[in-house]
Amino acid sequence: MGELTSGQRVRILRGLYGASRADFSSKLNMPSSTLRNWECRTDLELPYKACNLLYRQLSAELNLSFEWLRVGLGAEPEVIIDDSQDDFDTLARVILESEEYVNTHGYNEHIIRYAPNDDWVPFVFLGDVIIGKKQSASIDADEGFSIYIDHDGLEYFGYCRDGVIYTSKDETTELDNNVIKQRYIVVNIRRVL
Repeated sequence: MGELTSGQRVRILRGLYGASRADFSSKLNMPSSTLRNWECRTDLELPYKACNLLYRQLSAELNLSFEWLRVGLGAEPEVIIDDSQDDFDTLARVILESEEYVNTHGYNEHIIRYAPNDDWVPFVFLGDVIIGKKQSASIDADEGFSIYIDHDGLEYFGYCRDGVIYTSKDETTELDNNVIKQRYIVVNIRRVL
């Protein structure tokens, strides 16, 4: 595997937890926007302050090398507290392949997200890597599984049927169409086995 950027390494850490960006930033006691900035970095070296915070917060739960976190050298992280989590090589490969897909099909038109829970089983499982393609904010027809982002930056998985956005597969939770700022139709789901 080639060298991972600092942003890819941060996304791998989040992927090991199978957490959404909001959940992971909450775990780290930091704004979601800061985590997003770290995850979007394309250089190899992660700033010391970011490394120090991540290392202090995660090293009790992960076998995590500060050198790997900072510059990509040393041992790859491993989950200590839960043996059922996906291994590093598989997750890293899926992230790199997903980023290659997005780069090939238009970086500014796609997003990559992780399934934060098992709410959508059997369609999407905890930790799956999901690629969404940007659509207009308005919804004029039924659509398949999508990612909706509201004006506050909160993200929801769901689908639209008969003009109603459902954010639960049993159709008990709805999202108001008026709060949607952006939507992404899911075009690719990578199962991390």
